[in-house]
Amino acid sequence: MTYGSEELDEPLFHDLMDIRRWVEVESARRACTNIYESTLREMREIADRLATENAGVPQLIYRYHYMLTQASGNSIFAMMFRAFEPVLMVLITRHYSLQAVDLQEAAAMHKELLDHIEAKDEDAAANCVERILAQGVNVLERKYKQDR
Repeated sequence: MTYGSEELDEPLFHDLMDIRRWVEVESARRACTNIYESTLREMREIADRLATENAGVPQLIYRYHYMLTQASGNSIFAMMFRAFEPVLMVLITRHYSLQAVDLQEAAAMHKELLDHIEAKDEDAAANCVERILAQGVNVLERKYKQDR
């Protein structure tokens, strides 16, 4: 997979996903106590749009996950996520173009995460983020295997 003019090889992809998993899982945990009502509301609006819109899905997904890092209350998490925006947009776009992902299912998982955060259930929120990210990793790993 290409990122700008450089190839994003499989080991680098896995390293990036390790960092993303670490940041987002911890962000979900912290969001359980730190999220603002306005952020929760906007993230719900994004999840609702995922269920009904086909256009702009990568941008919506990126925005949702960036807001999750902001909701953690840790500004470094958000800065780290933002630093990888170009490559994350490539990966998110690739994920949603490689597989006719059921956007209803993706929207449901993103809504479920918000339910766990609202209920202040840190373990369930962390587990949900793991499942969301695993779905994308699985799709993209298949692409790497095809390209070998």
